[in-house]
Amino acid sequence: MSENLQLIIQKFESLLQQHRFGDVNAFRSLNFSPEEAMDAAHLIQSHSIGISTDAKGEPILCVHVQDKQYRNSSLIKWLRKEADGRLKVIHTGKISALCGGSPLIQQTRPLQIGYSVSNESFNDAGTIGFFAQENDSAFSGIVSCNHVLANQQDPTGTRRIRQPGVFDQGSPTDDIAQPWRWVVIGASGNVSDAAYARLDAGVQMTTTLPAGVPPITGATISPAVDTNVAKLGRTTLVTRGRIDSISHNNLAIFYPQFGTISFNDIFSVVSTEACSFSHAGDSGSLILSEAGEAIGLLIATANGDINDPTRVCYGCRIDPVLSKLNIRIIPTTN
Repeated sequence: MSENLQLIIQKFESLLQQHRFGDVNAFRSLNFSPEEAMDAAHLIQSHSIGISTDAKGEPILCVHVQDKQYRNSSLIKWLRKEADGRLKVIHTGKISALCGGSPLIQQTRPLQIGYSVSNESFNDAGTIGFFAQENDSAFSGIVSCNHVLANQQDPTGTRRIRQPGVFDQGSPTDDIAQPWRWVVIGASGNVSDAAYARLDAGVQMTTTLPAGVPPITGATISPAVDTNVAKLGRTTLVTRGRIDSISHNNLAIFYPQFGTISFNDIFSVVSTEACSFSHAGDSGSLILSEAGEAIGLLIATANGDINDPTRVCYGCRIDPVLSKLNIRIIPTTN
């Protein structure tokens, strides 16, 4: 069954690619009526497709749509038919990569995971996700999202990193690091939103985490549906959830500084508590398994209320992040 679902996703990706080149006839080849073909061509950019499970643990297609009126679009009808009805549709609302909020907003020395941080160049704040060691040197630093540390992409690398972030009243006296490596974000085909900043000489960090957070072991695992997860973030602190779907492609994320960007191979998380798994300001949080294995970085959250546990949150896989930044995770204790 899962192989059949993968084939459907490949068909969807082919449609998407042909659509980017302006080929509406691709939809007609799948027996869409002229009206359905035009509708599908108009809507395909707003549909993200991945894999989840049903109540019996069997794999099903999972489609995320940002506009409720598209829940029964011609694309959804086609996907449901292709998957023999094994499909669920989730209305997410607009998905944004946002900073801001409170409460881990104070200066902390030595540095602690989960606290406010930002690039000096914009009035925002995200989260210190974890500490890392460079593979090719003795230097260490912090990891968060590109849109938190590198201001999308800093062409010169001369900007400074502040803790707390600028939104949380961080000033030049709070400078702690230099943006050093980041994953470049393009208009489409992205799989990671991540950056690494090398700590200034004399800036210390603590590898002790608060109670309730799984110790970061340094090991990594791939996201899997129904895996229980936790994170420590600047705004919502320690929250727990489960992975609801994986391998999402064509996920459109809005960046205030950069516009709407398309991502592939993203996984989604929903809360298992009475509040949202994440909120504005949690970007860059490390998403962990219950055993403390790193799974991914929190990169975006569907718009909504902080007290809404059904809100969908999104992460990028950790292994490509570590590979592209050429770093390894520094383990922690509790």
